[in-house]
Amino acid sequence: MKEEKDMLSEKVRDIRVNWKISDDKRDEGLTTPEDIVRFDNISYGPYGSDNLLDIYHQKEVTKPQKTIISVHGGGWVYGSKEQYQFYGMRLAQRGFTFVNFNYRLAPEHKYPAALELSLIHISEPTRQAE
Repeated sequence: MKEEKDMLSEKVRDIRVNWKISDDKRDEGLTTPEDIVRFDNISYGPYGSDNLLDIYHQKEVTKPQKTIISVHGGGWVYGSKEQYQFYGMRLAQRGFTFVNFNYRLAPEHKYPAALELSLIHISEPTRQAE
């Protein structure tokens, strides 16, 4: 009989493979809109690609915009900022600045790893705006 840990690992692998296939199909052929500026792969912590963020906003921005900070879906075991980039750019086209970031995923990283630096990251723009 398989151990619980092995069964969890198989489920996570299945989620990561199959959900990525669906996400890739959804995003096939999409590109960055011409009216959007993007700043990609900005480091916000010590964990390499797990601590990168992107920022999207309209070109020709002359005043501060309301900001959406996106915590990507995936049940804490799947996903990255790349899966939500086109969603974020659509919101940027509607006048928002969109911050899209990666975080450390489970089960490789135990709770609260996904939240630790994410909470720091989320609160930082607020402190800088004061």
